Amino acid sequence: MKKSNLLILLTFILFFGLVTSIPRKPFTPKPKPVCSKESRTDLARAYVWGDKSCLSPRVKKLHKKLQLLHLMTPSGLHYTSFALLLSPLMLWLRKKKAAHFLLRLIVWGYFHGVEKLQAFKRMTLFHLLRALIPKLDYRFSFLLVFVIDFIFGSYSQAPYSFSLSFLFISIIILSESTLTRILHLMLAQICVCFVFQQKWNLLASLLGMLITALFPLLFPLYLLKWTTLSHYQLDLMQFFASSAKIIPNYKPEFFHLLFLIPLILRKPWLFWSMLFWI
Repeated sequence: MKKSNLLILLTFILFFGLVTSIPRKPFTPKPKPVCSKESRTDLARAYVWGDKSCLSPRVKKLHKKLQLLHLMTPSGLHYTSFALLLSPLMLWLRKKKAAHFLLRLIVWGYFHGVEKLQAFKRMTLFHLLRALIPKLDYRFSFLLVFVIDFIFGSYSQAPYSFSLSFLFISIIILSESTLTRILHLMLAQICVCFVFQQKWNLLASLLGMLITALFPLLFPLYLLKWTTLSHYQLDLMQFFASSAKIIPNYKPEFFHLLFLIPLILRKPWLFWSMLFWI
């Protein structure tokens, strides 16, 4: 059994432990903001600032169908776009270790002082550790970052954000190939749908991953307020959501989650054995 697959299985178990320990608070409706009619800037505002208050129900439903609500929360994807903008400078400073580390320290310090950017703090801390101790195993760096972040209260401030970030970032970092990463991400989506009592669609999941993969390239354009992009993106998402209807939706149950274990461990014989005994 590969160590990475076992670590990912432990990640799933820890995710359930984190989510189930979150105290359930009574729902208190927020006052509705005064919004003008649907505007192209609404989607850009949701992506850049996480402000979904003026998004139309149609746009929210499209993102939910394609498992893309995470695009409206500052995350590692948004940080990847920021890192792409800085990559030429980082490459130029790579041989100048002191300057390279100082730049990463400045970036970490800046995001550490900004509220509601917990994912940015984690990613900058991860890269800071990698720059400070290059020989440190990346899996240990990842675990250390989340332990530090947990100790300093990120989980208590935003428990769902912390838990989801832990699950998906661990899969991206620990998966050994693109195919296994896609498989594990789909299994993670099934788990999340189970936790939040939502339906899952195989084709919608794959098409949503395609948009997610393109997002780090599109996000800088939203930062530059190129709002025409939102029109084209929503048209594409509408086409994907309509195409996904050819496959029925599936609502995960707890019993079904047991079948994810052999898939996570990449043990097909165990999967078929479980089906046989049923």
